[in-house]
Amino acid sequence: MAQGAVNQAGDVVKTVVQAGCESAGSHGLAGGQSAGSLLDAALSGDLTGNAKQVAQRVLDAGEGAIRNKVEPKQDQTPAQKASPEAGCTGW
Repeated sequence: MAQGAVNQAGDVVKTVVQAGCESAGSHGLAGGQSAGSLLDAALSGDLTGNAKQVAQRVLDAGEGAIRNKVEPKQDQTPAQKASPEAGCTGW
């Protein structure tokens, strides 16, 4: 049961890291920009806005991944939801 929790936590972390990398890349925050373009983005406020969007994407991905792992599946019977093997979903 403990190994299952560790595996689930690892899956959540992978999802969050992947979402952060993809979002940072799509907003030009994952490298490849010159110092001058980053300075221009900082002065215009775009850098802050982009960083906020990346952070929000990471939070949303984390919430979704956790809900996916923790919330009971719709096809489970009440006994399965409450069983110790069901993990935290039965609490």
